[in-house]
Amino acid sequence: MKSIFLIIFSLVLLTCHKPLPVPEPVTLSIPLNEMVLRQKLVEFQWQEKVDAVGYNIQIDKKNSFSHPIIDSTVTDTAFAIELADGNYFWRVRVLSKDSVWGEWSETWSFMIERYRIISQTQTYGYAHDVFVREPYAYIADGQAGLTVLNIEDSQEPVIAANIMDTTNEAWGVAVENHYAYIAYGSYELQIVDISELDTLRFFGSLYHPTPAFGYDIVVENNLAYIAALSQFLIVDVSDPLYPRQLYQRVFPANVRGVAIFDTFAIIACEQLGIYIYDLRHTTQPEIVGWCDTPGNARDVFISDSFAFVADGTGGIVVINIKDKTNPQIISRLDLPGYARKIYMVDNLLYIALGDSGLGVVDINNPNEPKIDAIMKIGGYAYSVFVLDDYIYIAHGRSGLTIVAKEEEK
Repeated sequence: MKSIFLIIFSLVLLTCHKPLPVPEPVTLSIPLNEMVLRQKLVEFQWQEKVDAVGYNIQIDKKNSFSHPIIDSTVTDTAFAIELADGNYFWRVRVLSKDSVWGEWSETWSFMIERYRIISQTQTYGYAHDVFVREPYAYIADGQAGLTVLNIEDSQEPVIAANIMDTTNEAWGVAVENHYAYIAYGSYELQIVDISELDTLRFFGSLYHPTPAFGYDIVVENNLAYIAALSQFLIVDVSDPLYPRQLYQRVFPANVRGVAIFDTFAIIACEQLGIYIYDLRHTTQPEIVGWCDTPGNARDVFISDSFAFVADGTGGIVVINIKDKTNPQIISRLDLPGYARKIYMVDNLLYIALGDSGLGVVDINNPNEPKIDAIMKIGGYAYSVFVLDDYIYIAHGRSGLTIVAKEEEK
């Protein structure tokens, strides 16, 4: 009798401790393994499992999944999220009605590539700045002066012309009508007649014995606005042969970038941040506002009531300038590398990040800028210009790099 009782007890005990079944791994569907996507919104799907009450999806930049960027549990067999450009890994496991997690699925990878290098053309010098007016790209080419490339075939640009002053170094370039305006080292301004590319010729120039160094230039309505070492200059270029200085201001820090909007100018003044000028009197412009930034203000782009500052190691800084006399920082975004130059199109900022390449930042909500893409391009990115679906990068000793935006629409 005792033996029968022990047998029954053992059977009951074994039944109570019988392990619950572990669900089989799910089968992934889309995106397919090693797929290349051209859009930021990624839709994930996988096989449905009978009696499943949930699914755990993980997405990571590394296949170890040690720090997944997404670790979510859903009840459906689909999941969608917007992701920046780059390489990703993903996997899914199922949760049974007995609250048992299944084994992980296979790990699949995919790439989001909305920005792709389509050409790199070495120039004669060290490309510091680029200005595009189709079918040409004009390069401030360091000691090689001004280099002009024909970009009709964006995959195979061809050098069309060059002109240089061997004693100086070109840093900034702007083009208007038949002239290229160069921020040209100790020549704060050098004007080149580009009407005939076969016979480029130096035209007018502006030179001061006061130590200066032309870094950046904007030309608008026959006026050139120049960031020149510690100076901000306004020059009348209505007669390109004889440019005439209208205004000069010396700052206790380097002036690196200039932006013009309406009757105002904003200059990026490294450690001092930005200054806002009222330009209604070009011979006596007035500083009406100032805002310090966390890093070194290198360049600025204006849209509506906002100034977007490439702030060196400070990344991107967004400043509300609706009240020109009281500009206020409303947000900032850390970026890899060194934010040097900035260009804006359709609520996207394109930033030259030095040795970190090209940065793209979504500023649909200026209070919360978001990284859209970081693109390693090798070398050192000095400046950027955007036209249509192409991004033109002044790329140091690599010359001109052209990136195509290939987002599916």
